[in-house]
Amino acid sequence: MKLVLHLLAKDSLRLRIPLLVWGVLLVLQFTSLGWWPGAGADPRLQLMLALLHNLVAPLQMLMLITIVPLLVHEDPVIGSTAFWVTRPITGGLLLASKTLFVFLFLIIPPLMIDVAGLVARGAPDKDLVFAGSALLLVRVKFLVLLFTLAALTQTFSRFALTAVVLVVCYVTVGFLLLVIGLYASRESGGARVIFTGSSGTLSDLATIGFAVAMIINQYVTRKTVRSWILLACGMIVLLAIGKFQVGDRTPPTEIQKTFSMRPHHLVPDHGNCCSGGKIRARLQRS
Repeated sequence: MKLVLHLLAKDSLRLRIPLLVWGVLLVLQFTSLGWWPGAGADPRLQLMLALLHNLVAPLQMLMLITIVPLLVHEDPVIGSTAFWVTRPITGGLLLASKTLFVFLFLIIPPLMIDVAGLVARGAPDKDLVFAGSALLLVRVKFLVLLFTLAALTQTFSRFALTAVVLVVCYVTVGFLLLVIGLYASRESGGARVIFTGSSGTLSDLATIGFAVAMIINQYVTRKTVRSWILLACGMIVLLAIGKFQVGDRTPPTEIQKTFSMRPHHLVPDHGNCCSGGKIRARLQRS
């Protein structure tokens, strides 16, 4: 435990300037809540606070994209030139110190501010639990993805290039699957409206699960090829989850008639042109 705390103190000292900027953004986030008495009485002040909140959110995201790679690359797990490889430090202890850093500085403070904002708005206790859990899941997912890419790279430039390539590949494959689904429904001729709702929570949990498995494998075994295989399998599973929606939410018969494939008598028939209902039906089926 002492070694983990020592590594945590070392990372905090090395990243003191980014952490200082992060702290300033947290103060601005807390200020944008308008927590002091009489803050809601002035509409001009409310407008300024809303603008401040919309400005702080993307800046915080940029700082996370900066801090996480710097934290991981401080002690890279790729290559054999890192100092910790020649010290009595295991990959598990190093990962524990990095994880503790992320929770103490990047997850808990902004989450507490978000919950404080919900309390200031008078949210009931039950809603606080669900909203806090949802906010925690979103933050953990984003940070885990950043940590994953940083663990697979050795410098910030490679981190940025790898992130761009993976995003482009993921979007391209998803678009191709959408196009294939649209043409397949057109050839079958029996397209129908499917009333299903996708499970965002399942996708988030799957993302976090595959990313955590890859991070642990990378720090414990340092087998980068296996980590890339895990990452590829995770992307395939996520595409499959997005393709096959989970949870049947069939509306009443009256609502289903509204989405009928037959053109409504008030809507003119444009011949070969597809109506909006057909496009929506194909998108729902894909």
